Amino acid sequence: MKSVTPSNSFPKVLRIGTAQSSLRYRKVPQRYAVHGPLPPSLNVDIELVFEDGAITICRGRPPSPANLPAPLRVTPLYAADPHGPAAVPTGQVFIRFKPEINAESRRRMVADQGYAMVQIPSYAPHTAWVQASNGDIATSLINAERLMQLPDVEHVAPQLLTPRRSRSATENALALE
Repeated sequence: MKSVTPSNSFPKVLRIGTAQSSLRYRKVPQRYAVHGPLPPSLNVDIELVFEDGAITICRGRPPSPANLPAPLRVTPLYAADPHGPAAVPTGQVFIRFKPEINAESRRRMVADQGYAMVQIPSYAPHTAWVQASNGDIATSLINAERLMQLPDVEHVAPQLLTPRRSRSATENALALE
């Protein structure tokens, strides 16, 4: 499903964690991500391409979603601090319940909040990847805090992709100490 959500519809701040404790990611101004392979006709200021060309980070003002060919999506970038690495939202949200709670038993509650369960990892049946039922990335992010209010939820985190960063020789040496 193509997202036609304008960039200003995305939350300015993403919370990762719980209602009691969370890390905050803030929207990065004048940078955005295009999800999907860029057509040559799209004139953008490319900063970085990653995920084998599936995501392109660009500078400037994002193009109107209505002017993008399907299935491209545009999302803002987020960062934990002003000079931190760019993080691209995927629209999926990770939810962890108390260890004794099977995520499958909460499928209806999650659906009542406007989300569909995408995957319940077999190695962690008390967790699930969910996304907005309508497939819209902005909707998934805006409503993620609702999931924190569900009974027995311990952690909620929107999935954010960051480009890989190569470590310097000094960092590699320090990691070995």
